[in-house]
Amino acid sequence: MKKKSSDFDEFFVATVLADLFDSTGSDDPDFVAQKIVDGLKENGLLHHEELDDDKPMAA
Repeated sequence: MKKKSSDFDEFFVATVLADLFDSTGSDDPDFVAQKIVDGLKENGLLHHEELDDDKPMAA
């Protein structure tokens, strides 16, 4: 059986990542998200594969 993570779990992980990768303390979610992605890439924890049309996809 697969457990779904709770909203608190997702909030906690996002908060920890923001504290690690965004030293500015910004309240702009887009800026913080970009800092998290950049930090994960720099540390080899996230690999981005280029797509033919690198456009945002609907979830």
